[in-house]
Amino acid sequence: MPLAAAVVVYQGKWRWKVPLSLPGAVADPATASHLSAIRYLLVDVLRTPIEHLPPLPFLRVAFMIWQFDRKSPGTLKDRLVELARAALALGVDDLTAMVYYLWGETDERGVALLSEVLDEVVPGRKEQIMLTEGEQLVAQGRAEGLIKGEAKGEAKGRREILLRQLRRRFGEIRGDVVERIQAASIDELDNLIDRVFNAKSLTDVFGADRRH
Repeated sequence: MPLAAAVVVYQGKWRWKVPLSLPGAVADPATASHLSAIRYLLVDVLRTPIEHLPPLPFLRVAFMIWQFDRKSPGTLKDRLVELARAALALGVDDLTAMVYYLWGETDERGVALLSEVLDEVVPGRKEQIMLTEGEQLVAQGRAEGLIKGEAKGEAKGRREILLRQLRRRFGEIRGDVVERIQAASIDELDNLIDRVFNAKSLTDVFGADRRH
């Protein structure tokens, strides 16, 4: 019989005061009487020191982002620099994981700000960090292809990655550009994905021979 553990991840402003047992956490006494006295693990994200966060970079950095998101002093750039320095102190993998999370959830201005932060925190190594993040996105597409057992799945993963990054950086994409992406081969998609990381416009990605 597989083992199971109950975990509550909490990031609220106030301290957690609910009893750490399933019966104690249920307000209805009738319902509580039917629950076994199993305790659950509480992860109070805002009050857990960074060195006590889970050791996996992607999970640890996700909790760190929650922590720094609640800090009010300073500008957004100041907070991002502080977060990036804290992630780098744990290792390059943690900093790369931070870039992966934030790049995937921001727009063109956010990407520019993230680029400034990396220039300040890791001078001369920004391109390496950004490239590593891009390789992770490409790896996701490869994983989809392996799961489906066919090249179509791999190409589909790359198309989704490319469209996602283009929309994050440049807004809604024209229909003819989407059609070109849908018709592209895996090699062509890889080439386009590589161009996105340094592109300042759609023309930089697709070439000056087309109107975007």
